[in-house]
Amino acid sequence: IFACDTFTGLPFDDEFSGYKDGKFKGWLSDTSYEYVIKKFQEFKVDDKIITTKGIFEEIVPQKLANEKFSFVLFDFDLYQSTLFALDFVYPRVPKNGIMVFQNYERIDKENPVWGETKAVDEFFGAMGMKIDENPIPHFIKK
Repeated sequence: IFACDTFTGLPFDDEFSGYKDGKFKGWLSDTSYEYVIKKFQEFKVDDKIITTKGIFEEIVPQKLANEKFSFVLFDFDLYQSTLFALDFVYPRVPKNGIMVFQNYERIDKENPVWGETKAVDEFFGAMGMKIDENPIPHFIKK
């Protein structure tokens, strides 16, 4: 299991997010790398999870370029980060692999709070595919 996060909050603002006028940089910074590692140890899963700290775009292509992913939980929130992650991850997901999107909006897609919705719709729309919105937003690679 690979867990990737900045552990310092959102790294960028996002013009495609409708909440807070797209001003997100530093938001959601109320955790720390140390806290997460401590929780992994507490639940005795620290030997099963490889934690990568930093901005996805900067660190993951070097560290995970040779990996395949059967299940991916996207919680990027922001448009550009989600689009980059999709470009990186999608070719590494085998047939029947699952991608789940934490902040994909189903209710008001015209005015989404999160840019993640726009990135997902654009990415899969360009391939003539759509997201299965029930029970949760996800995509199974066929």
